[in-house]
Amino acid sequence: RGPPKRTAPPPPPKKAGPSREDTAKVKERCMAKVLILVDQGVITSGEVERYYEEMVEDELSKLR
Repeated sequence: RGPPKRTAPPPPPKKAGPSREDTAKVKERCMAKVLILVDQGVITSGEVERYYEEMVEDELSKLR
């Protein structure tokens, strides 16, 4: 058995900024982290939105 055949064309050159898939993954991870912080009592439910926005922005900036 040979190596699997590539059915998809190679991805186009990266544009500035993360892809929609990367953005979605980052948002999911950040939401999970924020919910853990709430469960642990580190932040209140009222702080979730601010923490989440900042965390997403920070993570996405690392991908740019």
